[in-house]
Amino acid sequence: MKQALALIIIKILLRVIHHLPLGTLHRLGQILGWALYHWPSHKHTIIQGNLKRAFPHRNAEAIDHLHRQNTTEMACFALESGLVWHASKDKLLASIKDVSGWEHVVNAQQTGRGILLVGAHLGNWEILNLYCMLKLQMVALYKAPQNEAFNAWIKDARERFGGLLIPSGSQSMRHLLKTLKNGGTAGIIADQRPRLGDGVIASFFDSPALTMTLVGRLAQRTGCTVLLASCTRQHRQGFAIEISPVSHAIADPEPTVAANALNTAIEASVRQHPEQYLWRYPRFED
Repeated sequence: MKQALALIIIKILLRVIHHLPLGTLHRLGQILGWALYHWPSHKHTIIQGNLKRAFPHRNAEAIDHLHRQNTTEMACFALESGLVWHASKDKLLASIKDVSGWEHVVNAQQTGRGILLVGAHLGNWEILNLYCMLKLQMVALYKAPQNEAFNAWIKDARERFGGLLIPSGSQSMRHLLKTLKNGGTAGIIADQRPRLGDGVIASFFDSPALTMTLVGRLAQRTGCTVLLASCTRQHRQGFAIEISPVSHAIADPEPTVAANALNTAIEASVRQHPEQYLWRYPRFED
């Protein structure tokens, strides 16, 4: 009962805020970000620790400034949820102000091989997913919530422009392999901590990080083209999508080599907009 009521309240709130202009949402995000930065939370310790590991040459003042920026960006991400879950196709496309590197997708399509788009928790990865679903009828991997009502809502919202969500689990590898071998497009947010046995330790910002091997295994077994995709926020304007190739080392049979290639690509993207990366979860090994 409580979960059903919470879902109703969330849906109402998101329908209300999706009518607000992005400029208004981002100004509200600055206010909310300031409040969240000053709100006591153990997440601040995790963010500070991650930032110090990633940028060891920055002094305490610079780290704190980046921390403040990051809190604002995450607040903006939360307020953009109305657009993610309820915007029309035209409104979604209008929010995309720049797309660079799409020629890599076109070139990959011309080869007839599958395309594996890998992303990270950078900018607004939900907007990225919707755009790629719309343009490419992409099959995307996601972690399904246990609550059936929440799961149905998530699937309906994310699949509303086409494409297909498949839950992570024992059958996901088979589905992704089939899609890529048939020349289709698949998408994975690739900076998530994998389950034990599904990852290796690889370098990320010159520190050891548990990294998924799924991307490398798919590249090796299907010969697909692996591209990195990101969607970063242009404050009070919209979003910029960028597509870039990933090193061929991503298909190396040695899992650590492939994982290092994946992390190198993700790191390069994060370094361009470190304030928009999700630093709130433990990313590095001790």
